[in-house]
Amino acid sequence: MFETERLRLRALEEEDFVAFAAWWNDPELMALQSTHALKPAAAAGVRKLFQAWADDSALFVTIVEKRGGETIGSCNLWGGDAKNRDYQIAIVLRRESWSQGLGTETLRLIVRHAFREMGVHRLSLKVMAENERAIRAYRAAGFEVEGRLRQSYLRDGAWRDELIMAHLGEGL
Repeated sequence: MFETERLRLRALEEEDFVAFAAWWNDPELMALQSTHALKPAAAAGVRKLFQAWADDSALFVTIVEKRGGETIGSCNLWGGDAKNRDYQIAIVLRRESWSQGLGTETLRLIVRHAFREMGVHRLSLKVMAENERAIRAYRAAGFEVEGRLRQSYLRDGAWRDELIMAHLGEGL
């Protein structure tokens, strides 16, 4: 439904769950994606997780590379507040797709759609303060740091911070 130069963003399909399960168990990806305790996830559990996200989201898309047709990630808007038109955004990309600008490309498209077509006023997110790659992508898509949650999660025996970032859609 949505396309960029290199990507097609479409509805969740049954075959996506195989790809999601494969990279959802990547320890490096999970260490940057979740503040929960790291543990292996069965394919059925990953399927249930992504299906629940899709069901509970105002918008959920699977990210597919046009060249080759591989599923490389997902992006969703969730937790909406209809009165204040405030939603949270989340994106996850498999590790092989990092550092290619694909996250920024996806975010720019979804952000523009949220503000121009869905009537969203504010998009926000939380990101691990050490995830510099993601922070660069969020900044490039128009997000600004609003605050820091100090020592909000434990990883590898150390307390770590998260940043709160938001985009108000001005200038779109």
